[in-house]
Amino acid sequence: MELKQNNMTSNYFSEEYLMNTVSRFWKNFVAEEISYGNAIAAVPGNATVAIPASGKRNYKDLVFRKIFHDKEKLLSLYNALNHSHYEDPELLHITTLENAVYLILQNDLSFVVDFDLWFFEHQSTLNPNMPYRFLLYLASEYSKMNTDDLLYSNKLQMLDTPHFVVFYNGTDPLPEYSTLKLSSAYRNKEEAPQLELQVQVININLGFNAELMNACQILKEYAQFVAEVREQAKVYPNRQAIVQAVDVCIKKDILKEFLLENKKEVIDMVLFEYDAEAEKRVIYKDGKVEGKAEEIVRLCKKFHVSKEDTIQELETELSISTQAATDYYDNFSKELERKSLDDQKAL
Repeated sequence: MELKQNNMTSNYFSEEYLMNTVSRFWKNFVAEEISYGNAIAAVPGNATVAIPASGKRNYKDLVFRKIFHDKEKLLSLYNALNHSHYEDPELLHITTLENAVYLILQNDLSFVVDFDLWFFEHQSTLNPNMPYRFLLYLASEYSKMNTDDLLYSNKLQMLDTPHFVVFYNGTDPLPEYSTLKLSSAYRNKEEAPQLELQVQVININLGFNAELMNACQILKEYAQFVAEVREQAKVYPNRQAIVQAVDVCIKKDILKEFLLENKKEVIDMVLFEYDAEAEKRVIYKDGKVEGKAEEIVRLCKKFHVSKEDTIQELETELSISTQAATDYYDNFSKELERKSLDDQKAL
């Protein structure tokens, strides 16, 4: 794969925070994401979610995925990425993972060509845990060829070579190309990891990666469509902004055929993406603040810093009010005291 690579520093979340996020994500979001009709889904934390009975809302095929599920369009994207010139779309064997019980087991596109297994995801909020998620996708694909004969054979089982790509078009600043590594999440980094998995992150906002955009017209038009939605959102409420963007793009011959065929569905899908994006941002923001606040309180307790100085440190570091800092201090102080008592009882 002939792509530039740059190092990127990412903040990784704690295991406890990730579990809390998954639980909250399910409670607030999964009912809109799963298209099982009227059903009950089991979720983390012994919670349950009732799926609305208002008919199937198949939002797992969001705009990017819906566009590139077309083999001809997917092949044009593959050719643009690899500077190749394949012309037969039937070379692609699409192996997209369908929506599973956990949202983490749903990817946008995976496909095989020339013994290479490609995984494509599209994101408007970059997830630093994508290497781990892609590892699960890869295991799912490899498990399809799993038989006792293969596992216990004395002959080496040949595997399709995996490649992992995230197409990013969010509003947070990101370079044209960057890389996420599975080894960044390893707790013990002293020794060189034996298992490494790298994810190529490609910024597909307008103004980035002009060569790639020009090589794949449909990707360029998708970027233009997203940019138009954002422009209209500066003037109109969400749904009206999306409707306006769709109409403008049709007039400008941007994704025209696709939008004419799927106008209502596209409007619903983009609106859903906007709502989901807003929810995730709130979750991530809250989680980061709480996690950092807890760490500040813990360290201040360890070094016997006074309550007043700890609260001032919370205000300064987190840019929060005195009342919010006091609440964090009181809550986390009680938790630390409880943990200390539990540890003493255990001894």
